[in-house]
Amino acid sequence: MSGNQMGTNIAKALVEISKELLLVEENAVNPFHKAKYADLRAILEKAKPICRKHGVAIWQSPTSENGLVGVRTMLIHSSGEYVADRVVVEVKPTKGQYIQDVGSYITYLRRYSLAAMLGLATGEIDPDAVSPQPAPKKKVTKANEIKAGLLKLSKESTDAGISTGKTGVLVGLLNTSFGGDNGRKAFLKWLYGVNSIKDVEPAYQNALMRWLDADDGVPVQRALDSIKTIREELKL
Repeated sequence: MSGNQMGTNIAKALVEISKELLLVEENAVNPFHKAKYADLRAILEKAKPICRKHGVAIWQSPTSENGLVGVRTMLIHSSGEYVADRVVVEVKPTKGQYIQDVGSYITYLRRYSLAAMLGLATGEIDPDAVSPQPAPKKKVTKANEIKAGLLKLSKESTDAGISTGKTGVLVGLLNTSFGGDNGRKAFLKWLYGVNSIKDVEPAYQNALMRWLDADDGVPVQRALDSIKTIREELKL
């Protein structure tokens, strides 16, 4: 339940709580950030008696939605009025530690959401070792766009493959395009994760032939432009 059922009773109570609950002592040290902070236990030990004094209960529960995990926090007054909100984040778990990481995220969210709703200052900076980090933005380069296009072309290919003779032609074209055997292997490794044309699926080989669309052993201009970009990317 997000939102609120705000009334004069809980409004007055929160005003009184804010007068008494100004700062929670920093009782823990984060080894990653070398920063002191107030952990969840310290916040609850400080906040609960003051909230109880003014007829307010703290209620928190874990929640999930579309693969996200989160926490719902409510401040409930004895009159039945309440304020509530919910926060959810994406969990990026350490391999083999999904449950442990979910627990850490929930603790993190409980601490920050409760502190925010009570207007508390709990530390100088975000100290949590497990604080959710935004996913790094992957740099989109021209070579990556070409790679995505080639993989799409390969996966959409329904051809059975090419003849042994044409496989030799393809190897020759790739050698010419990428500066010899080593360049050809580097290209195949970059594109398909293999070193040999024999390890490339026949339909994918056909897709490469269509991409090169060679005339008299020379790739078409479109392919030549892409080859130049790929060689720069692979430093060939």
